[in-house]
Amino acid sequence: MCYASTLKLLGFPLLIFIGFIFLQLIPAMIVKAGLQEYTNRTLIVGFSDPEGDDNGAGGLKYPTNPVFQPGVFDLLRLEVYVDKYNVYFKVVFKNLGGNPWNGSNGFCLQHIQIYILTTSGITPNNTAPGVNIHVYPGWHYLIVGVGGWNNTYEQGPWPNGSNPAIYSATGELIAIKGELFDVYAIPGEDAVEFKVSKTILVDVENILNWRFLVVIAGHDGLTSRDKIREVYSGEPSEWFFGGADPVASALGIQPKVVDLLAPTPQDQYSMLSSYDTVKVRPAEVYMAGYVLISPLRTAPTTFTTTINKFFTVTVTKTTNVLTYTTIHTSIIETREVTTTKTLIISREEIETTTETVRIPDYTMTKIIGVVSVVTIALLLIMLLREKHSAK
Repeated sequence: MCYASTLKLLGFPLLIFIGFIFLQLIPAMIVKAGLQEYTNRTLIVGFSDPEGDDNGAGGLKYPTNPVFQPGVFDLLRLEVYVDKYNVYFKVVFKNLGGNPWNGSNGFCLQHIQIYILTTSGITPNNTAPGVNIHVYPGWHYLIVGVGGWNNTYEQGPWPNGSNPAIYSATGELIAIKGELFDVYAIPGEDAVEFKVSKTILVDVENILNWRFLVVIAGHDGLTSRDKIREVYSGEPSEWFFGGADPVASALGIQPKVVDLLAPTPQDQYSMLSSYDTVKVRPAEVYMAGYVLISPLRTAPTTFTTTINKFFTVTVTKTTNVLTYTTIHTSIIETREVTTTKTLIISREEIETTTETVRIPDYTMTKIIGVVSVVTIALLLIMLLREKHSAK
């Protein structure tokens, strides 16, 4: 049988076989690339927040419009990751609530503030723009996350019409959303992530000693001051929260915080109700990881919280130190990735374990790919010989 006849008999089945192999090879290469990216991104610390405490100082009630679904302001976790170039702050909610007002960043109901205290020694700032609290012991960076609109009615106080921003302790605007700073809802998750380039941060080498506070409020781009949804006394209305203290509200010191990062609901309630209506002083809120020094607060000796089988956080209070222990285990979809990390943070001690990652063996896939290439080469040689002999 001549080469041409052989090719006619074998060519079509071979092409089908080779096409099938490449369809298998390409996804495998993509998965491997994804695994490599994942291994380069490391979880360095995580804090959990109790579920169901999205009621401010204990009596706050959601607005009545249907867009405010249960849990859309309920903070569950803060996770901090790093890679070679960036720091990632992932804020997880019970229910992100979709994006009914089409915020360009994939979310729209929440106003998120992340306060960061570094070890740089720079004089910190205690104010909290728009939410009527004071932050102690203070912050060096404030990251503000909103849905992102560039409308004329959305102008100020946040840049370019209610867009995310990073501020320094001096009040200077460090970055808006762009090449060095990005904010986005994570598809398939009730989470918003903040990606910050290390080039615009100081003291990143000591990030394990940083302190954090997450404050959740409602975004209101139409009527409310600072584009933060108001909290009024009495029952809630269609667009405003209810349940405020009428005296604090009249004095302008009612916290407009729906949820914040705190070890227990009782800690949150005590902090947000610590305002002084006599001296007209805002509530005092303390950052995660610091000793509870406010006389209005009572901390438990030990507690353990497990959320969605993702985080187990144990906090133990000693005489002078709060020690956070975070254990994180995750398996990402069909990828064979297992990551186990233990992180202990206190004022005196930092300890981390190594990370073990199992990456699938792609040896067989590579062999099949090589065989396919050789087969194609042989077919081409046979075609050329047949053409040459015909002459």
